[in-house]
Amino acid sequence: MGRLYSTLPLFATDYSSAASAVRDCGGLAVICCPDGCMGNYVRFDEPRWAELPGNVLQLELNEKDVIFGDRDWMEEFRNLDIPKDTGFIGFVHTPVSSLVGIDTDIMCRRLKKEFGIPAVSIETNGYGTYHDGMAKAMKRILEIVPEGEGSGAALLGFSPLEYTAEEMSAISADVRAAVTFPGSDIKVLSGIRNAERNILLSSSAEPFARMMRSKFGVEYEAFMPGTKAEGNGDRQILVVGEQVRSNVIRNELRHRGADADVATFFTLSDSFSEEGDLKVRSEEHLTELVSSGYKCVIGDPIFRGLVPEKVSFIPDPQAAVSGRLFWNERIGIDSLGQMAERVAKSILD
Repeated sequence: MGRLYSTLPLFATDYSSAASAVRDCGGLAVICCPDGCMGNYVRFDEPRWAELPGNVLQLELNEKDVIFGDRDWMEEFRNLDIPKDTGFIGFVHTPVSSLVGIDTDIMCRRLKKEFGIPAVSIETNGYGTYHDGMAKAMKRILEIVPEGEGSGAALLGFSPLEYTAEEMSAISADVRAAVTFPGSDIKVLSGIRNAERNILLSSSAEPFARMMRSKFGVEYEAFMPGTKAEGNGDRQILVVGEQVRSNVIRNELRHRGADADVATFFTLSDSFSEEGDLKVRSEEHLTELVSSGYKCVIGDPIFRGLVPEKVSFIPDPQAAVSGRLFWNERIGIDSLGQMAERVAKSILD
């Protein structure tokens, strides 16, 4: 029963981040699903949709498709007016298409043969988090990225659930990144195999970064603005959120004399962890963890219901957790220092 949540909502799913990754690389994302999954993506898991709807289609499944599985899906694409600038097509699976086994690998080969458009099948299933979908999408998209000369750094693991376009522009300029993946068109990504270094914006990109290091010798590191500070060991604060962002918050706290542990419901990379950092297994686990002696918790406002009243709580809205509920209250990466200043002062006074 540990995975039965009574307080927290469903986190952003794997197919949502995979669809965003496809569109951000100049592709056409095709979500294989009945009605509900597409609605979940555009309403909750893609913050840009209202102002910037992207190249995303629904390959709508009905009862006959599920029972018989004999529909000629290519006829759907023959009737579509696919934009001429579409770099590729990415099929993204949901619980139903994954369960019944829609064979999109065959469609990928037929699309390439009939229309000359490269296509990939991303084996998401709706049961993983957005981190899982990101890792799978990056691996499959790389298969159709052409070879090219590399120059500069590559930013890996961009998600609109974690960074705004303005933040990405600033970060890219700061680290002098040549490409962002996802984020750059697949033709621009041609030199990624020979990048000078990979900088991870999210721990979801570490499986891809490890593969790049193993195959192509490209070293990687986590994004960390400014200088890295040493901790004092007095960890009275728990930061709950995506690991790379949480590490940035911890570093800002350390520059101000405080210290913290990091906990996450998502990917916890050993490479970016310190002693005391934990993967949260359930709602009960988070409550037990907070009750073990922390004075302050930083995390999405929805986590407040799992934190004892005696522990102070600082909201840090995360779209992957609460969707659009608190999106307008989101704290930008350049404002984390100000938040850390307030938190450190309350703890140290």
